[in-house]
Amino acid sequence: MADRTRQAGGVRRPGKAVALFGVSGGVVLLDQASKNFIRVLLQPGDAQAVVEGVLRVTYLLNPGSAFGLAVGGANGPTLLSLAATLLLALVFLFMPVELRFRLYAVALTFGGALGNLIDRLKDPPGVVDFIDLRLGSLSFPVFNLADVAVLFGTIALIVAIWWDERRLHERQRRAS
Repeated sequence: MADRTRQAGGVRRPGKAVALFGVSGGVVLLDQASKNFIRVLLQPGDAQAVVEGVLRVTYLLNPGSAFGLAVGGANGPTLLSLAATLLLALVFLFMPVELRFRLYAVALTFGGALGNLIDRLKDPPGVVDFIDLRLGSLSFPVFNLADVAVLFGTIALIVAIWWDERRLHERQRRAS
């Protein structure tokens, strides 16, 4: 599949490689570096306040799925994570380069999924979670940078699809 990287007039624009290696690669590097930093500084279960009552660094080794849910026995979370990562890779591979915002959103989500998959394949297996956010009485499950990438990538993809559909309907309305 050719990666169309030229606009009208022959001006070169970034193709899929930039999204894949720049966005996904950057997410994986930041995610793994932050998790390695936590592994060096803390022991599982340790917590340090960063902003009292709002943000703590809490080192948890999560063998389950998102939010600590158990899925499909011991290997279930790893298999689910592998399947999701492969599905995102296929979506990325077959997505037209013209859908640039969608492409970057999928690349962001893919980077996060790959970051957590890497953790699941390490010994001991389990995703390193460490961001412990509390806003007043609202407390979130402990998460990591890969989770943030998956969340924001998914939201960006939903917004991009909605925006593209809105523009398409507007064009169709004007044409009729």
